[in-house]
Amino acid sequence: RSYSVTGVQTCALPISYGIIAALPILMLLFGCKSSTTPQVSKLTGRVILQNDTSDSSKDPLDYSGVMIALYSPAVLDTTIVRLNQIHPYIGIQISQETDFDHRLQAPIATTLSQADGTFSFTDIAIGTYNIVYLKDGWDLKYKYNVSVSQSDMALPDTVSLYPVRVLPSFVSVPYTFEADRSYRVLESTTFTQAVTINPDAKIYFDPVASIKFYDTVTTPHIPNKYWRMNSSYNMYESTKTTMDVEKYFDNVSLYGSQGIVANGLIKHLREGIAFINNNGHLQNIDIQFFKSGFTFNNVGGVVEHCSLRSGIQKGIQGLSTSHSLTVSNCLVYKNYDGIIAYTAGGFAVEDSYLIRNEYAIRPQFCSGTISNDNFHNNTFDIYQTNAETSINLNNFYFSSYTCITPSYDTLLRSNNFYKVGSYF
Repeated sequence: RSYSVTGVQTCALPISYGIIAALPILMLLFGCKSSTTPQVSKLTGRVILQNDTSDSSKDPLDYSGVMIALYSPAVLDTTIVRLNQIHPYIGIQISQETDFDHRLQAPIATTLSQADGTFSFTDIAIGTYNIVYLKDGWDLKYKYNVSVSQSDMALPDTVSLYPVRVLPSFVSVPYTFEADRSYRVLESTTFTQAVTINPDAKIYFDPVASIKFYDTVTTPHIPNKYWRMNSSYNMYESTKTTMDVEKYFDNVSLYGSQGIVANGLIKHLREGIAFINNNGHLQNIDIQFFKSGFTFNNVGGVVEHCSLRSGIQKGIQGLSTSHSLTVSNCLVYKNYDGIIAYTAGGFAVEDSYLIRNEYAIRPQFCSGTISNDNFHNNTFDIYQTNAETSINLNNFYFSSYTCITPSYDTLLRSNNFYKVGSYF
């Protein structure tokens, strides 16, 4: 029926229409039952201190005072992740183990262990974390990709920390860097006898400290296990640290006759790994944040399946009046100079990826071959100085300035160029 109010005729709606019209409001008020509060969990664990040295002064009174810190996993470079997936034989497969360094980010939460070694975190958001164990003078230990579930969670394994071995300035007996142990170089250490560096050994260098090996260095191979070298700067701090070059350690020099030095992770290095007096062979090494990477000083060099990332100056440098340099299956990424070849014995760069370098390869006063390589987003791909180079079967993508300069005394065969600044 209808009725009139102040001269305006209005039609009354059935009750069912009124209910339908009210449904959106009712749904807003009562329809959403789920809470927007993040789901949280409690995480518990235990850490103990074990003195496995002959120094009784390091016997712990109890297990208190270990800082345990939770961090978000390191963000892996998507360019390298894709390359690892498509070409797993190029360089090193990156992961939390290769890229996480607790000093480069702020923790999400920290706590301290009790006298019995137990610790707990409450109200931890559900997710995946890296866990760091910190106590001055003891191992620095990481646990990667720990998944915290919705229910309260206890870490399944008790973590053991051992005293850091401080290296003397001179070691005149054969020496072994043991797995799952940490070592510290305060200034400079010289080894005159054979040395073994086992997987999972960790060597920390104070800024500007160095190490010299005058005999052979052996690096046993265990799949997916690496030894480590890193700067000790702020290694026991949980807060974020700016790691500039003044905080890097100085260098590692190898003078003795070497086999293959392999399976290492190196970070925050100033003057690099140098081979002197005898030829060098590097394999499965990942080096990040350095001033100079690998140098072969008047000796021959072979570098294969290595990654060199974020170098301020030189990635690989061969300097010799008679020897050669060979680089294969490597990733050379974000360096100023990727590879410098100043080798009268010749050089070869093969089956490698060179990405986002200022100068990817610089041959100087030598001859050699560059073949089956991929150049991406470099400023200069190949910058030659009085070099005779055979450049074959390479791909050049998005070079911002010049692919090959100069092009004379150069043999070019079956190369691809795509959206480059200029060919020559």
